Amino acid sequence: MFNLRTLLGLLLASGITTLTAAFMLRNDAAQEEDLLRAEALNARDLIVHDLKVRVSAIERMGRRIAGSDGLTGEQFDLEADSYLRDMPGFWALGWVDTDYVLRHGAPARAERLVGVSLADIGKGRLELAQRAAASTMIELSPPVILNGDQTMGFVGAKSVWRGDDWIGTLWVVFKASEWIENLYFGAGSDMMRDISFAVMLDGEPIYLTPDFQASEARSATAPAIPFGNSKLSVQVKATEAFRAKSSNSLTYIVSALVGVLALSSTIAVFALRGSMVQGRRAAQANEDLTRTNRRMHLEVSQRRKAEVEAKRSSAAKSQFLSTMSHEIRTPMNGVLGMAELLSNTKMEKTQRGYVDAIEQSGRALMVMISDMLDFSKFESGEIDLTPEPTDVRALIAEAADMLTANAEKKGLLIRFCPDNNLPAEGMFDRAYLRQVAVNLIRNAIKFTNAGVITVGLSYEDGLVLKVKDTGIGIAPEKIKAIFEEFEQADGDTSRPYEGTGLGLSIVDRLVRAMDGEIEVNSKVGEGSEFTLRLPWDIPANPLPSHTRTDEPAARSAADLKAAKVLLAEDNLTNQRIVSAFLRGTVDRLDIANDGIEALQLYRSGVYDAVLMDVSMPNRNGFETTKLIRQLERDRAERTTPIIGFTANCGKEDQQKCREAGMDDVLAKPATKTELADRLAHWVGRPSTVGLALAANA
Repeated sequence: MFNLRTLLGLLLASGITTLTAAFMLRNDAAQEEDLLRAEALNARDLIVHDLKVRVSAIERMGRRIAGSDGLTGEQFDLEADSYLRDMPGFWALGWVDTDYVLRHGAPARAERLVGVSLADIGKGRLELAQRAAASTMIELSPPVILNGDQTMGFVGAKSVWRGDDWIGTLWVVFKASEWIENLYFGAGSDMMRDISFAVMLDGEPIYLTPDFQASEARSATAPAIPFGNSKLSVQVKATEAFRAKSSNSLTYIVSALVGVLALSSTIAVFALRGSMVQGRRAAQANEDLTRTNRRMHLEVSQRRKAEVEAKRSSAAKSQFLSTMSHEIRTPMNGVLGMAELLSNTKMEKTQRGYVDAIEQSGRALMVMISDMLDFSKFESGEIDLTPEPTDVRALIAEAADMLTANAEKKGLLIRFCPDNNLPAEGMFDRAYLRQVAVNLIRNAIKFTNAGVITVGLSYEDGLVLKVKDTGIGIAPEKIKAIFEEFEQADGDTSRPYEGTGLGLSIVDRLVRAMDGEIEVNSKVGEGSEFTLRLPWDIPANPLPSHTRTDEPAARSAADLKAAKVLLAEDNLTNQRIVSAFLRGTVDRLDIANDGIEALQLYRSGVYDAVLMDVSMPNRNGFETTKLIRQLERDRAERTTPIIGFTANCGKEDQQKCREAGMDDVLAKPATKTELADRLAHWVGRPSTVGLALAANA
C-alpha cells in the first residue's frame, strides 16, 4: 500500500510539521511572557509615579508646617483630613517631634499604629525615624500589619526643616489594599483584571491578589526601582482568562495537522508548505499584537497619570482661589468698614465726596474680584450642585434686600412681587440660586439710572423669576453677546458702566448647570426683562417648621437693644469695625481673640447670638462651633444661633460652616445694615442647626 518513498515522505512531512508546531507553541509562550513583562513594567511605573505624587503632597504639607509659627492639634487635623479624604490609601497621618514622640495624629488610629513613643515600640520604627531625620528624602518602613484593621501596609517618614533646623517628622501610614486597588483597578485596564499580581517592598509583599499564592502559572517580575533607601517591584502571573486572550489559536490548528499528515504524506507535504507560510504570518501578527498591547497599556498608564495630575492640579487651584478670596476680602472689610464709619462722622462736603468715592470704588472692586474668582472656579468645571429643601420666596427676598441700599443710592426702588400661589418649598441649590438672583438684580441696578427694579417670582410648571428694569435697554443684535465672558451689550457702555462683563456669563453657566433656561426681552431706551425658568421639584422631606424663614421680617435693629452678642475674631481692625457698627445697637458685645477664648466666654455667659470667624489661631471657627454645640447638648441648654462671619464665602466654605453647626453665613466685607439685619433675623430664635443636632444626639 505504501512504498518506501511514500513512507519516507510521510515521516519527513510529519517530522517537519511536528517541529513547526513545537516552534509555534514556543513562540506562543514567548508572546505570553512578553505581555506579562509589559504588565509588570506598567504596574510598577504606575505605582512609583503615584507614590511620587503623594510624596510631593506630603512635602507641601511639611512646607506649610515649617512656615507657620507653631502647630496645634486642631490645625494639624484640618490639614490632614483633606489628605485622608482626597488620597485613597492614606490610612493615617502623624506628627512626630524631635524627641521621637507622637504629638498629633489624624485619625486617632494613627496613635494605635505609631505609638505614643517610638522608642517604646521597637527598634525598627525608631531606626526609621532616625533615618528620616538625617535624610531629605522620604524613608519607607518594611511591611507592617495595621492595628485595628489586620491588613498590610507600611509607613513613610519625611523630615521637616525650618531653615537649617530639623523641627520634626511627618508620618504617613499607607493601607496597601485600598491604595493598590484604587490605583490599578481604577486605571480602566482590562488586562490588569485578568492577571494575579503582587506588589513588593524590599522583597516582602505588601499586596497580593487573592489567587496569587495558589497560582503556579507563568510569571514575570519588573526590575525593582529604588525609592529612598527602599525598593519597589511588581510580580504578575497569568490567569486562564489572560492566556485565553493572549494565546494563538493557529498553534493548535497546526498541531492537529500532525495527525492528518500521518494518514496522507502528499496532503501533509502541501499542508506543511501552507502551514509554514501561515506560521510566519501568525508570528508577525503575534508580534504586531504584542506591540499594540504594550502601546495600549502605556496609553492607559499615561491617562491614569494625567488624571492624577489633573485632580491634584484642580485641588491646588481650588485651594488657591479660596486663599485668595480670604486674603483679599479681609483687608477690604477693613477698608470698606472704616470708610462707612468715617461717612457717619461730621465732614465737609468735599471730604464726604472723597469718602463716598472710596466706598463706591471699594464695593465695585469687591464685585469685580468676586466675579473673577467665581469665573475662574466655574471655568475649571467646578459646579457641583447640592439641591436641598429651600424656601424660595425667602431666599429671593433676601437677595433683593441685600441690594436695596445700592439701589437707594442711585434713587431706585426695588419692588419684590412674589405670587401668592407659590409652593412652600422646592429642591434647589441655595447658594447658586441666590447668586443667580443677586447677579440679575445687580445688573439691573447697574444699567438703570431712574425708575423701578421689579423682581417677580411665580410658579408655572417650575420656578419663574423675572427681573425687570427701566434702564438703557439692549439692542436685539447685542442680546446674545451679553452672556459671553468679558462682554457688555455695547462698546459705548464700557466707560459709564464699568465692570468685568462676567456677571451674566456666570448666571448663564449656573442656569445651564441647573437644567434651566434664561431669556431676555429688551427695548433700547425703555429697559430690559430677564426671565429665568428652572425645574421645581417638591422635597420628599420638607423643612421642619422651626427652620422656615417665610415669616414676616418684623424684627428691626430696635429689637437688638437687649441683645448680648459674642464676637470671635482675631483681626483687630475687624474687631474695631464690628464694635463701632454695633455700638448703641446691642446691649453688650464681648470679643474673643481666638476659638479658645470664645469657648471660655461662652461657658461663663449667656448670649443671644454668636458671630464666628472661621480662620483664627489656636482653634478655628469650625472646631469652636462643634465644641459649643457639644456643650449645649451636654448641658441640655437652649441652642444659640451662630453666624459665620468670614472672608471664606465660597459655596464649599458655606457648606463647611453649616456642617460644623453654624446657622447662617455673613460674608466679609459687610455693611452696618447687613450686620444688624442678620442679627435681628436670628436674635430671639433658637438655633435651627443646634435643634437638629440635639434631636439626632
